Amino acid sequence: MSVNLAMAFRSRPKLLQRLSGIILYLGGEKKNCFTVGEILRYFNEGDDPLIYTFVLELKRKGIIDIVKDHVSSDQIAYRLKNKLELLRNVSEAEVIINNLGELEDRLIPDNRYVLMGNIPDDYRCIRRIRVAEVLPIFSELHCIISNAEEELIILNPFFDRYAVQELKNALIYSMQRGVKVRIITRYLTGERRDNMEALEPFLIEVKKKDLRSRIKLYLYQSKNESEGNFFDFHAKMIIADKGKVAYLGSANLTEYGLGNRLELGVKIEGGNVKILHDLVNYLLKSGYVRSIDSF
Repeated sequence: MSVNLAMAFRSRPKLLQRLSGIILYLGGEKKNCFTVGEILRYFNEGDDPLIYTFVLELKRKGIIDIVKDHVSSDQIAYRLKNKLELLRNVSEAEVIINNLGELEDRLIPDNRYVLMGNIPDDYRCIRRIRVAEVLPIFSELHCIISNAEEELIILNPFFDRYAVQELKNALIYSMQRGVKVRIITRYLTGERRDNMEALEPFLIEVKKKDLRSRIKLYLYQSKNESEGNFFDFHAKMIIADKGKVAYLGSANLTEYGLGNRLELGVKIEGGNVKILHDLVNYLLKSGYVRSIDSF
């Protein structure tokens, strides 16, 4: 979760004052070096994110540096450089915090993450970990596909008929509501047509329901046609509605990937999904991907 440091410190000015004083004390003449762990001993647990991020910002600003040869057992040691006067003045430190708040607004979007996975049914293990917070991959993918409103992009190197059959109704349902589907995969043409054969029952249904205009297939080629460079394809991703929500994980759309193999992934909602959508658009314009019109 992103912490708005500027707002946090403005609402608690004494915290900033104490933090500045403690860093000055630890990094002064009495002790050259300090660790974040030492600072945290002066504060309540709830202040941890503020302090960690504040120290990282001091490093980014060049006020402290890492002591390469002085690291405690569990914390990196930092050393104050020749800018003690900047920290002595709390109002100057507030400028740092305000700048950091603006930086967070630009670089850390409001993202929400949900853990997804196929977890083996070993109850000795399940009792000890928070498995309930790891949602099943199949059900979450079904929700992403069924709830799409404009567009679905499926980037997946391997399909089989089992997975296509399991997801077919959700895909057809979305397409009937006007959603456009783009599938980027391997093995659609030539001697090896494994994925085209796996997709065939779904594509037949698409034609029967007169939805052909709402789907596009793209073949990923490991060799760039224009430049001759080799770059293989192993990523698995589903993006809905031009960057609104996405699945990113290890599972192929196969029987094993949807349930019979240990797989992990995340469902992401927020700013970073737009970056993934832009990446797909880049791939579609590259020499590695070409449209398949005949199916």
